[in-house]
Amino acid sequence: FSNAFASVVLAVCFWMLTRVGRRWAVGLGVGLALGSFTHIAFPMFAWPLGVASLVSATRGGRSLLANAMCLAGGGVLAAVGMVVADSLYYGSLHWHGSYPFVSGSLTFTVLNNLSYNSQHENLATHGIQPRYMHALVNMPLLFGPLYILAIAGLWGFLRSGRSSCVGMTAAGSVISGVALLSIAPHQEARFLLPALPGLAISTWRYVNLAPRAFWYAWIVFNAVLFVIFGGMHQAGVVPVVAFLGESVWPHAQCRTVGFDALCSAGGSGGLELTTKVFLISTYLAPRHLLAQPNVVAGARVDMVDLVGLEMEEIRDIVARSVRTNATLVPKEGELVFRRTADKRYER
Repeated sequence: FSNAFASVVLAVCFWMLTRVGRRWAVGLGVGLALGSFTHIAFPMFAWPLGVASLVSATRGGRSLLANAMCLAGGGVLAAVGMVVADSLYYGSLHWHGSYPFVSGSLTFTVLNNLSYNSQHENLATHGIQPRYMHALVNMPLLFGPLYILAIAGLWGFLRSGRSSCVGMTAAGSVISGVALLSIAPHQEARFLLPALPGLAISTWRYVNLAPRAFWYAWIVFNAVLFVIFGGMHQAGVVPVVAFLGESVWPHAQCRTVGFDALCSAGGSGGLELTTKVFLISTYLAPRHLLAQPNVVAGARVDMVDLVGLEMEEIRDIVARSVRTNATLVPKEGELVFRRTADKRYER
């Protein structure tokens, strides 16, 4: 979601770049700050827009200093607002409702994100790929014929040297984003989604010149990727979480059999029932779909992400987990749990 949202924000920033006036410079600054807080890759695609805004101001006879102050002012105000919002959300800053209103410390999510992604050992847990992966594999995978058209358009620009300021900025956005992202050893295709606005803007002049075969290839390519990414890729994650949500009960009633308990929804018992689910080779599951209440009592689901771990580590974690008695036969609507402490059961 963050990659798609960053792409939308970047497209809006390109639109504001074509507008003239200080209020649009302020808006552009807000958009650049918002995108930077949305995804760490956004500034790699967006910084050419800030430079282009300053260049267009000088060419249009406007004050470079005034345009820069509007751009920076909008960015700083938006950044301050998002830092405060993040700090309140993560609990490092507390709102009291009376003077001095707030207490605690600020959380700089952008800096924390940058610190984490600058450590090679952290990236290694998510997978290491060759640095040519983005340019030679991921870009064709995501954009197919459009990527080829963009390369042809870039070659035409280098030969003729003629292009608009926005066109040059769009090409610079794509080249900069792909090049800077290629420096990092962890390369996922989804990180390149913000390249789409730049690709679309830098190639629109060549659309009418494209042969009919290009459009056939474009239709087939998008139809195939619609099926793969829209219906197959990671398609089981959300249904699994929705299914697990049926195991979340505010209250449960149980009957014990030795160290095990067979439980169903209802009753008024204060037992703590935990279903532990291990997730391997998936994106981070959307836990909010479980709709678990804040109270501890009742049946809950604890999802444990094992992404990036070696198989031996995974086997060890699973082997040390609580195991229930497989010989028990629960009634319809019952789940089997193993007691781990007084009034605490797991499965």
